[in-house]
Amino acid sequence: MKIYMVTDGCYSDFRVEALYSKKELADEHVRRLDSGDASVEEMELDQPIPDILINVSMAADGTVTNTYRDVGDKFGFARYSYRNRTFNWRVKTDDKERAIKVVNEKRAQIIAANVWRNNEATKEWFK
Repeated sequence: MKIYMVTDGCYSDFRVEALYSKKELADEHVRRLDSGDASVEEMELDQPIPDILINVSMAADGTVTNTYRDVGDKFGFARYSYRNRTFNWRVKTDDKERAIKVVNEKRAQIIAANVWRNNEATKEWFK
């Protein structure tokens, strides 16, 4: 089901004014606001909730160089960073420590398979 969100303002003054099931009502709301910043945005109601991912960057010796939370549906091996000499792996979890453990196990498998720093061979290994 589509809904129509009326917003107004900009930057710290930005706000949602109202939600409507009919575009005509949203357009009328914007017209009555008479504001240069007011607009209507069409959205789907009850969209699927995206998976929470933790992206881990890890060096060959197991040193974690970076972690961050993300959302999406692409998890697993991401790529090697040749400049940083690390690889990136996305784990479907919201637990950072668990993500690091999973990636460390993947690192050991990559090294044992002798595919470290080979994007295509690593992707193939984990198909």
